[in-house]
Amino acid sequence: WALTFIGPQAMFLWIKGLLGLALRQQLCKMGVLKPKPHDPAEIVGRLCLEGTMAIHYFGQSKDGKLARFCFPDFPIIQRDGTTQVFDML
Repeated sequence: WALTFIGPQAMFLWIKGLLGLALRQQLCKMGVLKPKPHDPAEIVGRLCLEGTMAIHYFGQSKDGKLARFCFPDFPIIQRDGTTQVFDML
């Protein structure tokens, strides 16, 4: 039933996205569209904050350019495949 009810919609969305991307690339090459100016540091910081739900704000520098965050109970996988939970990073 998934192939019947989910497959066609997924394929349509995939093709629509690819066509939209191709159109956007062509318009950028022709100079019709221009990318928005952006700050890479801000985008990376925002993605890190949104991507990890365990972030707790800890403080910031006096000039306000650097923020500090606390990650309590931070799990990692070590190189040998074992797991370890750090108390605070």
